[in-house]
Amino acid sequence: MMEAEEEVEEEEGEEEDEKEKWMRKEMVEQNKKKKEEAEDEEEEEEMMMMMMMIMMIIVIIIIIIIK
Repeated sequence: MMEAEEEVEEEEGEEEDEKEKWMRKEMVEQNKKKKEEAEDEEEEEEMMMMMMMIMMIIVIIIIIIIK
């Protein structure tokens, strides 16, 4: 009787370990996704800044040509 109870407890412990491992994996994957999204947003902001700079330069050149 005691052996059967010990086996059940061991199996439950193993299931909890699997859940913890899975939870850690999920956390790591979510952190990676967040980092990638942050990098993508930074790249988008840099592209927007570059576009704004180019637009400003074009406008200045046009104003100089008109004058």
